[in-house]
Amino acid sequence: MAKDMFAIPVTLLGKRHGVLSHVDVYDESGRVLPIMVTQDVWRIGRSMLEDLLRTAIGSPVLPNDYARQIEQIVSSSAHNSVKVTAQLLAELENRYPEKTAVAENAALAFGTLATDLAEQFLLVALISGSPGQRRVVKFEYEDECLATYSHQRAKPKEAAKRLVATLKALPAVVATQVGLTPLPMVIGMRDVAYALSYHVEIPSPDGLYLLRCSFDQDNAGSWEQLVSAGVSERAHLYLYNQHRSVKTILRAQFCMQPSDWPALGLTSAALTFGILVAGLVLHQFLGRHPDVGGAPAVLAVLPGVLAAMYLRSGEHPTLRWMVRGIRMVVVLLMAISLASAGTLAVRPGPAVWVWSLLTILAFALLCVQIAIFVKTWRPPGSRHSDVTG
Repeated sequence: MAKDMFAIPVTLLGKRHGVLSHVDVYDESGRVLPIMVTQDVWRIGRSMLEDLLRTAIGSPVLPNDYARQIEQIVSSSAHNSVKVTAQLLAELENRYPEKTAVAENAALAFGTLATDLAEQFLLVALISGSPGQRRVVKFEYEDECLATYSHQRAKPKEAAKRLVATLKALPAVVATQVGLTPLPMVIGMRDVAYALSYHVEIPSPDGLYLLRCSFDQDNAGSWEQLVSAGVSERAHLYLYNQHRSVKTILRAQFCMQPSDWPALGLTSAALTFGILVAGLVLHQFLGRHPDVGGAPAVLAVLPGVLAAMYLRSGEHPTLRWMVRGIRMVVVLLMAISLASAGTLAVRPGPAVWVWSLLTILAFALLCVQIAIFVKTWRPPGSRHSDVTG
């Protein structure tokens, strides 16, 4: 290492493909910090395990078979590493049943670290400084939040059960995708207990806000809330002195910003319904009929043109999934606008009931959009909520 440079273990991450997608490690001033390459991290893991094992068995030299097993624990896949760790710990227990107090503690530390490194790997950052100096290291990376259902091919006996489960979950999925209910997410946070203190920031994607966010721990099979944050666009959660055996999860509920998609959908629905109901009143009760020409048709199709502008791309994947239902409502509003414009452009015109039916459909979609707008309205709360608990 260069002078005044230190290797800092930041966290433990699972041994799986793609876990470090768009990883960033930076300090308190926002300056990017380099991270160690895989081979150097493996070397650190081997050194720690070998030192602990030599102390545990009371030998300055480590047998070759133990060194090979440690190499496999650190560098092989999680499935193989777990098996090798179990075999090595069982062999050590049988070969060295009686230990001194120092050896007992070393064996305990070795077993704990070997179990950690079998399923996970260290993220190690390089940072400059001097002993006693306080530095802050932050890290972030993208990870896929899997849905509760799977698209994997089911076995013939399981296909019926999966279909029933999918149908039962369909109302909740539809309600979330139109904005009537928030989107709940549950993310496992295993490394909370590995640090004396743990601080996590959860930013909401553009177009969304966090209705609620909390750390929960497993307490005898039921989840107990440890700390929570209220309505905000960036939640901050802080935990400290958590026992290593504590299993924690992060729960978050995302809602649409009412000024974004809900407001756009409501505007289009209100405009479509307003034009249709005005035309129905003028035609049916006041005896006013549209002139032959394209001007009335252009006016009627205007809401559909505006609605088509909402079918934009480039949103965050979470928002894109949540607004599927509103996109369908927008498509229906476009179809109603085009149909109403068509009734004005053709001669002879269709019966009054066609226009009335379109008006009823537009009113139903307007009611849906009003409900969505009301449900997504942000409750009272600070823009950046403080942590409670």
